[in-house]
Amino acid sequence: MKKLLYTTIAAAVIAAPVTSVSANLYLNGTQVDALFYEDGAAKLGVRSFFEAAGYTIQWFDESLRVAAYDSEHTISMYAEKNYVFIDKTGFVTDDSVTFSDDGSLIMPLEAAQKSLNANIEFKNGDIYITSDMVHDQTGWEYEVLELTNKQRAEHGLDALIWNQDLAAAAEEHCIDMAERDYFDHKTPEGLSPFDRMKKLGITYIYAAENIAAGQPDPQSVVNAWMNSPNHRKNILNKNLKEVGIAYSRGGAYGIYWAQEFSTYK
Repeated sequence: MKKLLYTTIAAAVIAAPVTSVSANLYLNGTQVDALFYEDGAAKLGVRSFFEAAGYTIQWFDESLRVAAYDSEHTISMYAEKNYVFIDKTGFVTDDSVTFSDDGSLIMPLEAAQKSLNANIEFKNGDIYITSDMVHDQTGWEYEVLELTNKQRAEHGLDALIWNQDLAAAAEEHCIDMAERDYFDHKTPEGLSPFDRMKKLGITYIYAAENIAAGQPDPQSVVNAWMNSPNHRKNILNKNLKEVGIAYSRGGAYGIYWAQEFSTYK
């Protein structure tokens, strides 16, 4: 099976910094570990904030640019610069995007506000950010399942049944790719999808795997798979009956996806 590549970039770490004061940050009502203070000013970790908002993060080393994108918009910022681009529209901020002492990229609150056209409130020392541009990522795996089964129905095939063991295998591989920064059906040790299934005690008559990287949401990744002959063949394989799906953020591509298919013995 061929690898499905979305984009190629240089990798960099944009880690969430540790909050240095007793304050909390809430994004559309959900607490997010992205807030800390620098020289008395509130700053946000770029990766942790935008990933919590449902955006995929990528770093471009040559231009010192970070991009947060979904299927409709790309938000760009540059290290040591005080402007933000949303698609082709630029906004100037009072403070610059900078690197923290641990090398993570941080931005002023104003950059977050302008990026997501957000409202910011301060209550009892806590910061509340609300925006209509935040994505609810709850159940994205099941949304991929629904979209996959829609494709099968259009071709007269039975729906795939969710299998939690296969979902665990998919999650394990996604996390491994993100944490060890590679993109392949085989692990760096050479374990194939079928080796990994057997290692988890999964037995099968038929089995297959789809992986993808960089697609920012369920519709995008299913579209990418359906536009790739080998991945499309797996989705429309009448011999495959069950599936598990997962995704994980991180690594050079920002987000990694996996579908594990099988027909159990």
